[in-house]
Amino acid sequence: MMSVEHKRNRLQYMPRRSNNVEKQFPIVQESKKQKYEKKGICITLKVIGNVSKLILKERMKQKMVLSK
Repeated sequence: MMSVEHKRNRLQYMPRRSNNVEKQFPIVQESKKQKYEKKGICITLKVIGNVSKLILKERMKQKMVLSK
């Protein structure tokens, strides 16, 4: 993400191009996402997230058992 100051500067110095840049940004982000998905990074991150959730659930169960 760009800082607010950076955006302000960009708008001041190149008002005509700023519109183009704004339109290009989502396209750039989309292509990055596609690259990551090809590498399987998104999948691995999802798996890691799910595993950590499962571990947390197990720990909560153990704490409940211990507290009884």
